[in-house]
Amino acid sequence: MKPSSIVQTILSVSEDAQHGMYFINDEHENFVSYKDFIGRAISLLRLLNRNDVNSGSMLVIQTINPQATLLLIWACFLGGITPVPCAISYSHDHLEFLKVVSKTLSRPQMIFNNRFYMYLAKMARNDDKDISILDKVEIDEDAILNLQPTEIDSVEVEVADIVQRLILFSSGTTGTPKGVVYSDKNLIANISIVSQTIGFSSLDSLMESVKYLV
Repeated sequence: MKPSSIVQTILSVSEDAQHGMYFINDEHENFVSYKDFIGRAISLLRLLNRNDVNSGSMLVIQTINPQATLLLIWACFLGGITPVPCAISYSHDHLEFLKVVSKTLSRPQMIFNNRFYMYLAKMARNDDKDISILDKVEIDEDAILNLQPTEIDSVEVEVADIVQRLILFSSGTTGTPKGVVYSDKNLIANISIVSQTIGFSSLDSLMESVKYLV
């Protein structure tokens, strides 16, 4: 029987310590099993909850490290929080982009890479702009990467399908940024179509090259 929600899909590999993901940068590669990664996502969910990011919240993600970003997305999925991952841009326009996102989503909570947030704050001061509309969650990106796994039953996991499971915004380069809402059904259908078209099976591996700033 196919899982009916993204969370059920994640939970189906929660005890798999043999398979997982490799995170590769110029210096080394780091293998993380699904069991370990999900356990760390649970630890992150507990940390988010302690910072008043709870089920029903929307969390704009402005992080740099791919592993930290994916941990945040999975933690949000598990906790019924809607993740809104946005690409980072070192430009004056990006602060305005985030303000549009904040107003569109009725002031969501936001988590930043600390160095990037300092850049935004400095740019805002230089341009005499207000940054207070960005509701920053006080969680350090390095702390996310150093979290240790926690048992799944240590938090309440949201298994039911959610209409607003994920929101992705357009860049806004050709107009006002638009948010596209994905439900569990949308995501599962898209994943199924891609898998069937390419012919993926459980025996296959997928490599994606990701460059990020440090």
